Amino acid sequence: MYTLLLTLLETFETLLMINTKVLRFVITHTPAPLFTFLGRTKAFIYVRAVAETVPAYAQFLKKHQVSLTSIKSLRDFNLLPQTSKENYILAYPLQERVVNGKLPRAGNIDESAGSTGKATMWVRSFKEEKKLNRLITFALDYTFNSFKKKKNVVILNCWSNGPWATGIKFAFIAQHSTLVKAIGTNKENVIDTIETLGKDCEYVICGYPPFTKEVIDYGEERGINWGEYRLDIVTGGEGFSEGWRDFMRERIKGSQGEVYSAYGASDIDIGVAFETDFTIAVRKKLTNDSELRNQVLGDDRTPLFVGQYNPLIYYIEQSASGELLFTLISKHTASPKIRYNLKDSGHILSFAQAKALLTEKEQARYIGNKAMRLPFIIIYGRSDGTISLDGANIFPSDVQHGLFSSSLAKYIHSFFLDTMYAEDKSMFFAVHLELTEKSEVSIFNKQQLATAEEGIATYLLTVNRDYRESYENNKAALAPRIQLHPYGDALFSQNKTKLKHVYYTKPAKSIQ
Repeated sequence: MYTLLLTLLETFETLLMINTKVLRFVITHTPAPLFTFLGRTKAFIYVRAVAETVPAYAQFLKKHQVSLTSIKSLRDFNLLPQTSKENYILAYPLQERVVNGKLPRAGNIDESAGSTGKATMWVRSFKEEKKLNRLITFALDYTFNSFKKKKNVVILNCWSNGPWATGIKFAFIAQHSTLVKAIGTNKENVIDTIETLGKDCEYVICGYPPFTKEVIDYGEERGINWGEYRLDIVTGGEGFSEGWRDFMRERIKGSQGEVYSAYGASDIDIGVAFETDFTIAVRKKLTNDSELRNQVLGDDRTPLFVGQYNPLIYYIEQSASGELLFTLISKHTASPKIRYNLKDSGHILSFAQAKALLTEKEQARYIGNKAMRLPFIIIYGRSDGTISLDGANIFPSDVQHGLFSSSLAKYIHSFFLDTMYAEDKSMFFAVHLELTEKSEVSIFNKQQLATAEEGIATYLLTVNRDYRESYENNKAALAPRIQLHPYGDALFSQNKTKLKHVYYTKPAKSIQ
């Protein structure tokens, strides 16, 4: 019965997605609460189908002594145990985590690096990817007001190519909407392509934020006047500040271009959520008003990303600890995930809550009949202290290994990882160290810091493949830079009440 109900809901969604214009009308005119209700209903139905067809999830529920008979309504959904990479993905073989214990006949397998240095494989079915194809095609069409109305649009896909989720997959999907060149992280090739195709084309440069800035810098070095080109930038893989967006907008000002971002993860998929003019306006409000952040979100941190997502495909909850839990609710998902914890901290806002943050004038400008009636996802960053930079996840445990192999080890009370901005708005990898109570910042010389930084980089290059590739392409951004702080510095104030040393932590306040 549950499978039949799920099939009926999925059939309705598929019919909507066949035509982009129909989907645009429905998604901008349907009452937002209806989307939310249907998504929750699907999640409630879907978990039963997963428990019946996925061996690993059935074992997982049994291990946690949870019976689906106790999940009587949508309100009981939070009684289901959280899954994670540690307690589910790495605990059960891949073949047991797929539907009916069998790999799909057609589809693809992505990879992502982990703190162990061993890649994790993520399998997806052809039908699952087909739905994603339609979603991202719609997102591109919606964001850029329909490629069909524009001529000679060329997407320059600068995400890393290979077994990773974004590069090849995005190129394959985008080619159904417009012309695409899959370049990878090669700035010379990007500029060569632009110079060859000329000013009659409209370009969308897609890649990690640090690399897109490199392209703009390098283009100017090659004599490119960006004001003479029509150019937009789409980033993903990591967040950036609103200051960085404004800086990049100014760099391409003459082109009247925009800087957009998208949110995804190898564990879930690319394109889980994306920015619109509406979400950017909301993010700016939250960024510029700390009182508003505390009032609406109960948190003083500035968001790294604010976007909208489709609740009919992703059911997203906020846990009691402020982490986001993802449930993929498509019957075609090859390897289902229920209440999956990515270790991303954030918030969920309803469409109505987000709308209320804008003035009437702003609502008329950004909403009207054109805004999607979908919920908002707000991302602060990784709750476990992991950072993402230029396509690489950098794990605190790996940095800790490098740090505590150096001469600084006995002077370290705690540390956290950060992405910071140089004067020219280039991002770089920073390691903030809080010294022990009796240590002084002044006792350390440049050579000691350089040796410790080299030790961190050497270990990361050994165990983290994604870091190794990104480091080779952009050493200036990926080389660690140690920032020393005295004991009790405000950045580490959240640790003052703890009895034990905390060797990696989150900053007590936002750093921009």
